[in-house]
Amino acid sequence: MATGAAPRGYPARSDEDGPTTMTRNQSAATRGASTPALSVVVPVLNEVQNIVGLHAALTHTLMAWGGTYELIVVDDGSTDGTRDVLRRLASEDPHLSVYLFRRNFGQTAAMAQGFAAARGSRVVSMDGDLQNDPAD
Repeated sequence: MATGAAPRGYPARSDEDGPTTMTRNQSAATRGASTPALSVVVPVLNEVQNIVGLHAALTHTLMAWGGTYELIVVDDGSTDGTRDVLRRLASEDPHLSVYLFRRNFGQTAAMAQGFAAARGSRVVSMDGDLQNDPAD
């Protein structure tokens, strides 16, 4: 994993303090792929009970939509096992990119990281707590 730079407008962070970036294992299908039509950015914090369901619901909805997409999840310093689940999901899903913050920097920093990483022609964000239906 490589250390990522601070999002614009945020102070530089030391190696002990800054975000750690983990990107998906790129398959032959995604390596060199064109710009996705849609990027979905989801900041999360301590969502171990929701993250698998959220990923499944988003994947189902986006596959049914039929366009090209990427899913970007930014973990804002979770301490409940969310990070381990995200690492596993990222190793299994070529559409998923995960960014892990070493500590909690807040939703604004997590969103900034996700938006900076987004490659889609359109970018949408949603909460990671399943309070919003991914089909909406």
